[in-house]
Amino acid sequence: VRVRAVSDVGNGEWSDTVSETTYDAPSQVTGVTVTQSSMNGSPALSVTWTGPTGSGISYIVKYSTTNQASPPPREKTTSTSPVTLTEGIQQGTTYYVWVAAIRNGLQGSYSSRRSATSFSGHMDWTYW
Repeated sequence: VRVRAVSDVGNGEWSDTVSETTYDAPSQVTGVTVTQSSMNGSPALSVTWTGPTGSGISYIVKYSTTNQASPPPREKTTSTSPVTLTEGIQQGTTYYVWVAAIRNGLQGSYSSRRSATSFSGHMDWTYW
């Protein structure tokens, strides 16, 4: 791209050529699975997906106890799949999870929502 000023007095000189790279939003995340998990004896959810790869890709994982936009869902940003969700996970509660890819500040479409119910009761792991 080059620009120059134009007025009644005359035209200015052309600027140097400048180019810019444009980016498309990343493709939609697919294959989202949500399974029961635990961390340090507390309920958690493990989330896996298939998403676009390459430089600068990160993912935003949203989760909520309702399949609605309200109350606002919790979020976790990560650069890898799988991810374990622990913050705010309550025992025996169903959570809805959806994931989107982000690259160069552009967010792709969210995946379909998937759900799982967290473990009920205390998970006491003993290793032999």
